[in-house]
Amino acid sequence: MKKLEISKEDLKYNLNQINNLIEEECKKHDKPKPEIIAVAKSNGMGLDLVKYSKFLSENGVKKIAVSNVDEAVILGKENIDAEIIMLSPTSIEEEVQALIESGVTITIGSEQDLEIAKKVCDEKSKVIKACLKIDTGFSRYGFIYKDIDNIINTLKNEKNLEFVYCFSHLSDARSEVSSYKQFNRFLSVKKKIEESGIKTLKYHICNSTGFLKYNEMWMDCVRLGSCIQGRVLVKKELFKVIGSFKSNVAAIKYIDSGETVSYSNIFKAPKRMKIAVIPVGNMDGFNYGKLRDDYTFKNNVIAVLMEFRKIFRDNTLKVKINGKKRIVIGRLGMYHCIVDVTDDPNVEINQEVQIDIAPLNVNSNIRREYIWWNRNFKRWIFLKD
Repeated sequence: MKKLEISKEDLKYNLNQINNLIEEECKKHDKPKPEIIAVAKSNGMGLDLVKYSKFLSENGVKKIAVSNVDEAVILGKENIDAEIIMLSPTSIEEEVQALIESGVTITIGSEQDLEIAKKVCDEKSKVIKACLKIDTGFSRYGFIYKDIDNIINTLKNEKNLEFVYCFSHLSDARSEVSSYKQFNRFLSVKKKIEESGIKTLKYHICNSTGFLKYNEMWMDCVRLGSCIQGRVLVKKELFKVIGSFKSNVAAIKYIDSGETVSYSNIFKAPKRMKIAVIPVGNMDGFNYGKLRDDYTFKNNVIAVLMEFRKIFRDNTLKVKINGKKRIVIGRLGMYHCIVDVTDDPNVEINQEVQIDIAPLNVNSNIRREYIWWNRNFKRWIFLKD
């Protein structure tokens, strides 16, 4: 059976590392600690939306954010002890109604969003919590940072919306130039808002990479997704990588020299071989790769150079059986792969196979299983739903 195992101990470890980092930096610079907004978008960052959100809540995280209306509504109805924040604004009335009925904190990023939210709030006679989204250079959602008058009027003149947060989003947290440009724009908005007399908002701009690179940008809150599961671009030594994809050997067979393997006959057995069939393929997230979406001349050249460099690397796909890495031979199938186990007489049907697949890439239909290490019995405990 295919599954993604998630160690609760490792998740707790990462949360502790994050809290320790916040504690140390804030003590060093004598500033207040930011609140953690855990990002659970895209099926809980691949760790199962509901299970992951419950884990976060049980471990002290009281603000959980998503970017999809369906996921926000699901969490809003789960009675999780945390504030559920919808980061993406919407001008679709039915979606706003669903969010409000589920008790979700919504985001306002335009006059259209505001008008729809006011209409729904008036009809339901409700006052709801809201975030104000500021566009400082991403050019996606949010009021343009220069539109100060409109921003302040939105905050001051709306009685049915209780604005709690004001936030922006870094377009490339790896770039200091770009990040500081956006941060300074956001600070200018913050200054104008506070000069207008509004001083109750909580501000945030940092995602995981921004949090790890620029502690001066932490502000009142930080939005953390990938660093909680240890899959980060910087300071990797701080965290444990979360998520172990597991399957089993489905079949064992022997093929003679010269026989071909899998689609397109690209692999021909150089000798008699023992092979194992593993029921894991592209549809499960194995060898998932982002498609290119930038075809500028510069990036076309970079892409060509990267492909050229692969000639000198070991690019073979691998799985782990009996603690040893095994090479995938032939082309990867949609639901299967074939592995060379010629030198291991102990590989048998139903043996466990481990595959390195990032949780975000794992098909959402595959079971997520949360486990913890029982020190008294020195064994893993598999938690029931």
